[in-house]
Amino acid sequence: MIYKIAGIYVEMDPQYPRTAEQSMAYRVTEPVKPDLILRTDKKIMDKLKEIHSLPNDESSEYMLLATEFYEYLIEFGGFMLHSSAVVHNGRAYLFSAPSGTGKSTHTQLWVKHFDDAYIINDDKPAIRLINGKFYVYGTPFWGKQILT
Repeated sequence: MIYKIAGIYVEMDPQYPRTAEQSMAYRVTEPVKPDLILRTDKKIMDKLKEIHSLPNDESSEYMLLATEFYEYLIEFGGFMLHSSAVVHNGRAYLFSAPSGTGKSTHTQLWVKHFDDAYIINDDKPAIRLINGKFYVYGTPFWGKQILT
C-alpha cells in the first residue's frame, strides 16, 4: 500500500493493527510511484524486541517502520524531533523535552483553550525544509496517545 507521509509517497505493508490503523489516515488510493519503500524484516524485528524489551512483533514492526522512515527522511530535507506539535492560528508550535515532562499535557491545554488549535503529532512529528521554509507534518508514528 502507498501512504503520503510528510509529503513523501511511502510504500509499506504493515502486518499488525497498531501501524496499520495509525497509517490509514495517510493512505493514498490513486496509483502513484513511491518515493520510498519500507519493508519489515523478522530478524531485525526480533533483535529490536530483544534490545528494547518490546512485548511483541506488533511493537517491533511499529518501531522498525518508524525508524526506517525517519532515517530516510533526511534524504527529503527532513528530520524528526521528539516533541508534541500543535497548530494555532495557522502556525505550528513544537514542545520538546524528555519523556514524562508534560509535552502532551501542554499541547492538550492549547487544544482546550484555543478553538482553532489541534495536535499534529504527539510524539514524533516530521519537519521538512522545502524552498527555504520549514513545514511540520503528522506521521503515523505518534507514540502512545490516540489522536482524534
